[in-house]
Amino acid sequence: PSPPYPYREKRLELVTLPDGAVRNVYRGVSWKARLGQIIDDNVARREDPRISSAASYATRHNVRTGLFRLFTVLRAELGFKIENPARIEARHLQALWDWMERQWRAGELADSTIQGYCSYLRKFCGWIGQPKLIEYGKVVFKDPACGRRELMAHRDKSWEANNVDIAAVIDRAWDIEPWVAMALLAQAAFGLRRKESVCLRPASDYLDHGVLAITRGTKGGRVRNVFLMSRWQYEVLAILIEFCRRDGALKCYIGGTDRDLRANLRRYNYIVGEKLGITKDLVGTTGHGLRAGFGCRLLEAYGITAPVRGGDVAQADEQTRERAYKLTAEAMGHSRTSIVGAYCGSVRMKGDAPHPDDVDVERIDPPNMEGLIEKLRQARRDLKRDEAQLRRFARIYKEAR
Repeated sequence: PSPPYPYREKRLELVTLPDGAVRNVYRGVSWKARLGQIIDDNVARREDPRISSAASYATRHNVRTGLFRLFTVLRAELGFKIENPARIEARHLQALWDWMERQWRAGELADSTIQGYCSYLRKFCGWIGQPKLIEYGKVVFKDPACGRRELMAHRDKSWEANNVDIAAVIDRAWDIEPWVAMALLAQAAFGLRRKESVCLRPASDYLDHGVLAITRGTKGGRVRNVFLMSRWQYEVLAILIEFCRRDGALKCYIGGTDRDLRANLRRYNYIVGEKLGITKDLVGTTGHGLRAGFGCRLLEAYGITAPVRGGDVAQADEQTRERAYKLTAEAMGHSRTSIVGAYCGSVRMKGDAPHPDDVDVERIDPPNMEGLIEKLRQARRDLKRDEAQLRRFARIYKEAR
């Protein structure tokens, strides 16, 4: 027997109005209250029953925001005054599909946004007991290209490929906001995402024996280990630990201590995008390009030239290729080797650049970084000296009062 789905019940109540009249009204008060109830009851639950943890707060926020926008469009723009969201039908979904396609043609919605909206509506149909509503209702886009994302990279998105001097940008970032410079340095050295670099605690996250545990700020809560391979990576780790040594404590994170995580991420975006000018429109890449560069260099360290850099991966040694892709995917926090193509290009891409003959861990280092570490160390010493002088002046001023 089918399980009961109370969201589709009408739930009428007798209500006495001020003039003495008695009317039947919905208990949910409004469609927003009903939609909010459905979301609150289900959004934290994972679709995969094998995963016991709840969905992340970011996922819950995105699902809630997306569904409320779609139902607002359905009522305000498309003219379907649906009072109970749980009684949605295939014709309503098709109207939303057509609206998304029109927005896509006008350039108002990206393919990734459309994919997200479709995913939210599929989730919603499952919550109200109609998991096959989209399939049985034959709800489709008229243009098959609508909502299709191209995951494979067709060009090199790294900073070095877009003529961005990594060392010079980090040096400029230090003058504006030192912790942002440290976050960029961690991204370049270990292939971290933006949030992972801000949340990194270098001293406590280093597990000895060349293993750096990435546990906070990860995508989907998936923890991973990054293996330090080159001498430069160890030097970066040392300067990060020294930078995070605050008031004798070693377990501090890279992000600014005067803000919470959300404010730190906003500050990071402002510094990198507005102050440093690292945007796709201005230089052809973003802060995430540091991660793409790390992936390409890591492949080269394992003996494979990235397809976006002219390597013909299909012609490489099969065992070397599988090992390089597997280790690169794990270092970047993914379980599927195919995701490496989003950073380094598809294996179907043809090129004439030769593959390295051997494994060389020094290839993982970004170019032109020789003097950056010593420069940052000196800047850190100057900053500590200035802070000590400020504390001394504050103490003298307090005693004088």
